[in-house]
Amino acid sequence: MSQPQIVIDPDEELRIEEGYSFRLQDIAKWVKYQYSYQIYQQPLPCKAEASFSKIKIPNKVHQCDILLHTHDDQDGRRVFVCSFLVIDVATRFKAGRSLTSRNSLKIWNAVEKIYEDPSNPLTWPGLLMTDGDASFRGAFLRGMEQHNVPIRVVDLYSFESLALIKAFKKNLAKLIYKVQYAIEGRLAEGERSRLWNKILEKYIDFMNNSKTRLIGMSPAHAMTLEEVESKPSSKAKRAIRRHEEIKLKKGTAVRYLLKPGELEGDHRHRATDPYWSLRVYKIKRVVVGRNPPQPVLYYLENEPIESTAHLIGRNPKRPFKYEELQVIEESDKIEYPPDEFMQKYHLTGFIHYVNASSKEAR
Repeated sequence: MSQPQIVIDPDEELRIEEGYSFRLQDIAKWVKYQYSYQIYQQPLPCKAEASFSKIKIPNKVHQCDILLHTHDDQDGRRVFVCSFLVIDVATRFKAGRSLTSRNSLKIWNAVEKIYEDPSNPLTWPGLLMTDGDASFRGAFLRGMEQHNVPIRVVDLYSFESLALIKAFKKNLAKLIYKVQYAIEGRLAEGERSRLWNKILEKYIDFMNNSKTRLIGMSPAHAMTLEEVESKPSSKAKRAIRRHEEIKLKKGTAVRYLLKPGELEGDHRHRATDPYWSLRVYKIKRVVVGRNPPQPVLYYLENEPIESTAHLIGRNPKRPFKYEELQVIEESDKIEYPPDEFMQKYHLTGFIHYVNASSKEAR
């Protein structure tokens, strides 16, 4: 034969022309500890999602974010560059204000106008959730402290934790820009319509008076109730709550499932991106949602284990479901490319204290 061949047979040894002989079970055991195999291993499909069903009281928890708009310059300055949006988690009641700047003082002024408007049923919440954008610091943070409103900064890649405000932004933009681009189709070259600024609150009122699927009523009607029951956005396809087995224990070493672009610090998916984090963490806390039913959530330690601390990555603050974690057995035995490989393809210095995939290279 011109090329060496490996014949894989569970009942027989593997034969290679060079004279080496391996058993399939030995190969499976060896590959389990390989660094590259671990980070590119195909993840399991996620069959259960956490929901906000346990939040039933209006104005108890709010979510806020900024909706960026298309460039609009007038006399050398940008006009109406964004909108500040807020949504009540229990009722899905929404509000928003257009802004000419993203600095924290302008954001805080918009917040005051919303919460101090007597015609607006939204009041200062018991908790406000944000994504940690720089606009939600400075004057915004000081103002919230004056009104005793705690702020929960959600992990940048915890899309599920801010799902309601993200959906609000998306649906509002769809409504507004259908009209915006229809008008701009009749304008002269380079001229932009500012209609969205005039119809922003009109469309928010439309959304507040439209029936919402998960609560079975309009947000405006829900704000008149003391408690609002809501359904989860998707039905769980596996056991959750007390019927779910707690498969991972506190202290278990794991890799977590990366979000698109998380490793590189953005939100772009790349074909070369690994599925799993390069760093390995230990589970710090296990949370079981009792009422309403929720999947078991796992929180990780703030720092990775020492042998993987040199690898690139970020320390996540968000919780994970079972499908989003890969158990790493004997993390001290993870094998990295040998020194011969590194010397051939990377001439500068590299880490020597980690395990390598050949005894000669250690």
